[in-house]
Amino acid sequence: MATETEDRLNEDLRKDLPIKHVVPEELPLMFSDQTVVKFQRDVFVLMFFQNRPPITLTREALEEVEHVESRCIAQVVLTPQAMEKNIEAMSANFEKFKKSIAEQAESKEEDQTK
Repeated sequence: MATETEDRLNEDLRKDLPIKHVVPEELPLMFSDQTVVKFQRDVFVLMFFQNRPPITLTREALEEVEHVESRCIAQVVLTPQAMEKNIEAMSANFEKFKKSIAEQAESKEEDQTK
């Protein structure tokens, strides 16, 4: 159990610092068309997949295909708190996206009626 003096000392050693997000240039940008979210113990595991349909040149070759491979291209582990913040951020950004699409559609309609 920490003493009052230790608590005060720990409080004196705290400092709020801003976070600087850095995306390395060499980090590849991957397209994901499948996502799996699992809850394990006390964390969420997000797995991002990329479908890899086979290339077939004939109908006969297509008939032989038994499945489409979907490769995991990234796994991310999040605490419940981080998951909640991510859901909020994604929801807010998706709402902005939908609003932008609606505004573009309205603009096109206005241009066509002129």
